[in-house]
Amino acid sequence: MDFKKALVATSAICAVGALGTAPADAASKPKLDISGYYEVFAGWASGDRTGSTVDGTPVYQGDASQVEGKFNIVHYGEIRFKAEGKTDGGMKWGIYFEDVQDDFDADCAGGGACGTGAEKQSTDEANIWFSGSWGKVEIGGQDGPADRVYHGAERLAHMNPALLDIFADTQSTEGGRGFAREKMNINDTADATKITYYTPRISGFQAGYSWIPELDSKGSVAGSDAGDDSDPAHEFAIEWSGKVGPGSIKASWGGTIMPGNTQDDTGTIEDANFGWRAGVTYSQGPWTVAAGYKDAGEWARFDETGDYTGFDVGVAYRGGRWEVALVHISTEAEDGEGDVDWDHTILSAAYSFGGGLTGSASLHLFDLDDPLDTADGGNDGTAIILGLSAKF
Repeated sequence: MDFKKALVATSAICAVGALGTAPADAASKPKLDISGYYEVFAGWASGDRTGSTVDGTPVYQGDASQVEGKFNIVHYGEIRFKAEGKTDGGMKWGIYFEDVQDDFDADCAGGGACGTGAEKQSTDEANIWFSGSWGKVEIGGQDGPADRVYHGAERLAHMNPALLDIFADTQSTEGGRGFAREKMNINDTADATKITYYTPRISGFQAGYSWIPELDSKGSVAGSDAGDDSDPAHEFAIEWSGKVGPGSIKASWGGTIMPGNTQDDTGTIEDANFGWRAGVTYSQGPWTVAAGYKDAGEWARFDETGDYTGFDVGVAYRGGRWEVALVHISTEAEDGEGDVDWDHTILSAAYSFGGGLTGSASLHLFDLDDPLDTADGGNDGTAIILGLSAKF
C-alpha cells in the first residue's frame, strides 16, 4: 500500500513539473521570419560605344550580355529566411539563408553537365551566428565587415551605381571584366565561407574581423587547390556612430588583405594585396551628406600593377514618401600604358506607394577615359534607368 501511495505521489509531482516547464519550452522555440524583394529595371544608354556588348545581367554574371544603345529590361529577386532563438543560458543565436533568382542551367535538368562555380547554387548566403554581451560571432557564407560597414556617398543613391554596367559599356579595353563595376568597392571576400567577430559597441565604436580559410570556398562548393585562391584572406572594419550637434554622424574604415594570384575585376594580382576605404555620413532632419575615399591597392592589366584609388561625395533628401539623391563618383587606376579615369554622376529619385512597393528613376552621366581604347579613347555618355521594387 505504501508503494502504491508513493507511486501516485511521484506521478502527480512529475505531472505538475511537466505543466510548469511547458510554457518555458514554448517560449524558447526559435522564431522564423521570411522576407525578400523583387525588382525590375528598364533602361537605355547612349555613349561613344553605342552598339557594343556590355557585361551585366540581373544576377550580375557574365553568361548573358546586353547591347549599349538598346532598350533593355532586367530583373532580380531574393527570398531571405531568418530563424532566431535563445539558449537556456541566455545566449542568442540565429541562422540566415538567402535564396536568389538562379541562373538556371538547362543541362542540369536534363541530366547533363551543369555549369561550374558558385553562381549555379540557389543559396547565395547562409550562416549561423551567436551573440551576447561579449559581441557577435558569424560562421558561414556572408559578406565581411569591410563590405557591410561602409558609409560612403554611393549608399545614398536609391539604385546601386553598378546597375549602369548592365546598360552601358563601362569596361576598360583589354582590362578584364568590369573595371567600372561597383566603383567604390575594394577587392573584398564577398560571400566566401568565413568566421567573423563583431565587438560590442563601446562609446559609439564597434569593430569587426573576418578570417577566410579559403577564398574560393563558398557554401557547399569547396575551395580548389589551384593557385593562391585557396590561401587565407582577411577582412576588417571599424565604425563609430553618435550625435554631433543637432544631427547624427556615422564614420567607417575597413580593408582587406588578399592572397597573391587572386582575381579582381581587372585581372590577376600577383602579390598579396591590401586595400581599404573610409566613409562618413552626417544626417540632420530630412537631409544627409556623405563622402568616401578608397585605396584598393593594386589593379592588374597586361601583367602590370598600379594603385587604384577613388572618392565619392553626395547629398540626399528624404521627406514623406519621396527621396532624392545626387552622387558623384571618381576613380583612377594607374597603368604603365596610361591612367584609366572614371567619372560617374547619378541623380536618383524614388517614391513609396506604400505596402512595400517603390518606384524609382535615375539619370546617369558617365565618362570613361581609357588611353588603350584607340577607337574612342573610352566611353562618354548618358543613361536613364527606371525601376520598380517590391519588398515583403
